[in-house]
Amino acid sequence: MDVLFKFTSSLATFVLILGFVGIVSSCIRLWALPRSLPVAGAKGNSHLSRTRAYLTSWLSYHRSRAVAYAEFSKLGKPFISPNPSLSPDIVIPPQHVKWLLSQPSSVVAQRPALWEGMAIRYMFTGADPNAEFVPALVKRHMSLGNVDVMQAQMYRSIQRWTDISLGTTPNDGWKEVSLFDAVGFIMQRVGYRLYFGPALAENEELGQVLQTMGNWAAVGGLVIGQFSPMVFRKPLGWLFRLPLAYYTRRYKRIWEPVVREKLERVQQLQKGQRGAEESRDDGSATAGAAEALARNRRYTVESMSSNFMIMYGIAANVKLPGSLALLLNLITLPEARTYLPLLRQEIETVLFEPTAWTDPETFTPRKMPLATAFTRESMRYSPLVANIPVRTVVARDGVILPDGTQVPCGASLSCPAEAMTRDERFFPDPDRFNPFRFLVEEETPPTDTADRKRDSTKESRYILRPDGNLTAASETFLFFGYGPHFCPGRFFMVRLLMVLLAYIVKHYDFEPTTTQRPVGIRAGFVNLPPLGTRHDDFQQHDTSRHHLARGAHGMPAYPTPFHDIKKAQWTNLQDGQNAPILSTI
Repeated sequence: MDVLFKFTSSLATFVLILGFVGIVSSCIRLWALPRSLPVAGAKGNSHLSRTRAYLTSWLSYHRSRAVAYAEFSKLGKPFISPNPSLSPDIVIPPQHVKWLLSQPSSVVAQRPALWEGMAIRYMFTGADPNAEFVPALVKRHMSLGNVDVMQAQMYRSIQRWTDISLGTTPNDGWKEVSLFDAVGFIMQRVGYRLYFGPALAENEELGQVLQTMGNWAAVGGLVIGQFSPMVFRKPLGWLFRLPLAYYTRRYKRIWEPVVREKLERVQQLQKGQRGAEESRDDGSATAGAAEALARNRRYTVESMSSNFMIMYGIAANVKLPGSLALLLNLITLPEARTYLPLLRQEIETVLFEPTAWTDPETFTPRKMPLATAFTRESMRYSPLVANIPVRTVVARDGVILPDGTQVPCGASLSCPAEAMTRDERFFPDPDRFNPFRFLVEEETPPTDTADRKRDSTKESRYILRPDGNLTAASETFLFFGYGPHFCPGRFFMVRLLMVLLAYIVKHYDFEPTTTQRPVGIRAGFVNLPPLGTRHDDFQQHDTSRHHLARGAHGMPAYPTPFHDIKKAQWTNLQDGQNAPILSTI
């Protein structure tokens, strides 16, 4: 008993010492910043007042930043606030976003901040933060033109895995599902097909390895990158590095031979050898990597393997919380559900013919303005991160902020992305879910309005406002970042969300088993949907692949900004039948 008591006491003392060292090291970084920058919650400007406020605001990270945003950011002033790891962040106001993201990488850099925040540099020793091969590959593979080429593959994958996950037989009635499990399964399978190709997508071992490795990386990213002071990150990185190294070896054993085989066939095709036509690109990022390696001899399969794994196997998992938040809002948010009849009408109209699913033009704002606005509003209402983009000052002499403040090298700069989504100056009535904030009424109605013909070529009566574009840069819409490092996967992500939303709305009916939207999880500066959703939280009404579930859907009596709904009649529809008609006052 005495031995156990001594061990416990020694361990507690050791933890206290480590905690004290972490606090002191973070405070030293705070004291190195200019005194002219206010600290969130500080009543005075003395070192004691600033330090006390700094440590206090760390205990209420999100609330203190929201208060400081109202006090400083709305007046165009930057302020200092601790991030979840107790390191100081300089939070710039919305007016300075364009300035920050116009700075060259030699002055303020994104990649060091990204790899630090995700703890990649501590967990993956084989990855090269300066290598440009994989980022260049992502820009090509996920460009708008290539996403259009992948449209048919994307639709077939979503169709297949959604039907497997949610069911296809309406006679079975209502079926309880876990939305988290269902969406996770769909996004994983669809992603694997487009990242690794049809053969590897069916490789169960690769799927298990990537999923397990993704879980380890996610926990490590939070524990090390979000919650650990700088002095603890390297030791903690060693703990996560061991299991990740094991799974990385297993991943490389499966993936690298496939890339080498594809590379050899691409080289044969370049030489005009017979039989090489069989190496035609299957549309996957893996095939794209083989073609890029054939053109760029500076890199080898081994040198880019880890970076490819991080980008496509781990970092790309951001599509899960984004799609989960979209469907959570649609299913469980009462004000969002009121738009379901109009949303379903638009989707039924545009997807009148089965071939429309594989046409990239179908999922454009011109064809689907309401679905686009709904997705855009979901991104605003449920942002993934509290502060983005984050930049690290790398210039030896530091950088001068727009207000004239000199910031030293090594300082962290961020934008209050989440607070801006709740700023009434940018979004009136910000706490209300309202996709019509991004729509305007079409000035010239379609010529067939009088006789109520609804066919697949008719345009909607609404058009999307410029600030509602999902992939356009905006100083107040930072879901995908902004500036030179605007997320290269944004076109892929948006198309994926649009196709998934359209498929589920058209082919399934759903009811929540809860009266309120489940509360999400705040993990550091990341906002996650409720990942622990129980199986009895949602009900999904099974339908046939080309049916709506029930014969009569009630139209909610709510006014849109443009007209009031008079009546709506819904019928069971199959592809090729007329969509329901709205009569307007």
